[in-house]
Parts: sequence; structure tokens; C-alpha cells
Amino acid sequence: MKRVGNYRAPRTAWKPGQSGNPGGRRHTCAEVVLLAREYTLESIATLVKCLKAKNEGVRLRAAEMLLNRGWGTPTVYVDQTVHGVNEFIEDFIAQGRREVIDSIGAEADGAAQETSNPLGN
Repeated sequence: MKRVGNYRAPRTAWKPGQSGNPGGRRHTCAEVVLLAREYTLESIATLVKCLKAKNEGVRLRAAEMLLNRGWGTPTVYVDQTVHGVNEFIEDFIAQGRREVIDSIGAEADGAAQETSNPLGN
């Protein structure tokens, strides 16, 4: 098996230039799409009748389906806020600054010692 960094590529890995899906995506049968579209008006009429059903679940689902077809499905916004990340980043940056300052101080101390004794004795 070939290694890629710390990852071992599986034996079934694709070779360069080889497609993982040579046949491509399946195409819909045009006849089925055309047949389904012939029933659009009847389907909408059925959904409108369902809006008057006694069952609340049926009414809600019919309303949802009509709205989705007329206006599109609503956009879903996902809150990806991760609490504590800002504090982690600030601590990480502060730690990095301390390490840089410490390393500069160590380099300066080393340079000062070298210049105080130029012969190295």
C-alpha cells in the first residue's frame, strides 16, 4: 500500500486520471418525467382539497407541499458557532507570543554572552 503522509491509501484507490464513476450519474427517464408532469394540475387540485381535511397533519403537509412548490423550499441557516473558540484562539496566540518573546530573549542572552567574550575563552 502506498503511504500518503500518515494516511495509508487503500488498495482500491483510483489511479491518477482514472474516474471513480466512469459511467457517470444516471439520467432520468424522460418518459417518466413527462408522464408525471401530465398530472401536475390534478396533483395540485388534490393538495388544495387536502387543505380542507379534518386531520390537522394532512392539512399542514398539504400546505407545506403547496408552498414549497410555489415558493421553493425555505433556506435553512445553520448556526455553526462553537462556544469557547475565541477564548481558545486568544490563549493560543498569547502562548505563541510568550514563546516568541522567550526565544528572542534566549537568543539575545546567547548573543550577549558571545559578545562579552569574543575569543570564546
